[in-house]
Amino acid sequence: MKRTRHSAGRSKNIPSVTIVIPAYNEGRVIEKCIRQAIYSKYSDFDIIVVDDGSTDDTYEKAISFTYHPLVNVLRQPNRGKAAALNAALDETQSDILICIDADSQIAPDAVSLLAAHFNDPQVGAVVSRVVVGNRVNVLTRLQALEYITAQAIERRAKEYLNAITVVPGAIGAWRTTALMESGIFSTETLTEDADMTMAMLRTDYQVIYEDRAVATTEAPTPLKALMTQRLRWSLGMMQAGWKHFGAVGERRNLGLVALPDLAIFGYLMPFIAPLADLFLVILLVEFFMTFGAAEQDYAALLTNPMLIAYLALRLGGLKRPDRIPIRLQRRPTLVAFAAIAASLLSSGPVYLCDQSGLAGCDRIFGFLGAHDAHGIQI
Repeated sequence: MKRTRHSAGRSKNIPSVTIVIPAYNEGRVIEKCIRQAIYSKYSDFDIIVVDDGSTDDTYEKAISFTYHPLVNVLRQPNRGKAAALNAALDETQSDILICIDADSQIAPDAVSLLAAHFNDPQVGAVVSRVVVGNRVNVLTRLQALEYITAQAIERRAKEYLNAITVVPGAIGAWRTTALMESGIFSTETLTEDADMTMAMLRTDYQVIYEDRAVATTEAPTPLKALMTQRLRWSLGMMQAGWKHFGAVGERRNLGLVALPDLAIFGYLMPFIAPLADLFLVILLVEFFMTFGAAEQDYAALLTNPMLIAYLALRLGGLKRPDRIPIRLQRRPTLVAFAAIAASLLSSGPVYLCDQSGLAGCDRIFGFLGAHDAHGIQI
């Protein structure tokens, strides 16, 4: 079944927008975040920065932007991100809240692309595309690849079913009245954004995905920070799923599709994943124990898809590992492996195809990402 993009529609009414930036000890990145938000190409917006009791110089750096007529800075004792978002919600008079993390930078056209969808009164929230900006080591490049698969495949499929379970904090747009109807942001879970998304789905609003609206975020660089982040996400999603377990009885797609998917692939499969690791170790041990035997199938080793993809990437006329040429589109499996290799080798965006062959490539790989002047960015 062909997926169709939600139509933003055309209306003479331009909804007002407030960009909300909650911040706690974000002195290193807050100035860049505010500056990038000011550059947004939209006619009716303002910016509210909420300092959540930072102990560094976040507030001092944020307050330096109050000379700008669009910027307002609030300060409160440390009460958590949900309370900071609610403080901005109390302050704003806008139709739409676009919430972004302080370590994210939004593209200049992101606000206009997100706001246009709210001409449809059934839309309660819009999810944008988040890309990893700090691809500085293997860990961050693997996270970048994870973001690609989660957004290009999973989120698009769930949008079709109206079963997206989280509008991420990096960037997400909310209808203000829908937030009020859904009970504002709650402190009952560790992931207030997932909690609110599920609550909004249960009030019969649509949550859609706009892949052309892009925000760049900073992924955790050290392993310890990544583990802390993922533990919080995992516990928070478990709390939100349990809180909204009643959606199963309501026979909404949230309860029939999204929550079972979360339980099976979010918790059950990772729980038994060590068994797969064990099998891999056994296979590797068996391979090296039989290495050099007369019946050893060296052809299987030499034709390993990852090895072929790597050689194709390096010997296929590429001077940089961030472009996969159009001639490889006849081998979709090879391109998939090449995309993985390219993501790990490149510190910047990875493109499938070039502009001269974009039409043919879009037919096969267009689901992976959005277009720009170079091709399909994944």
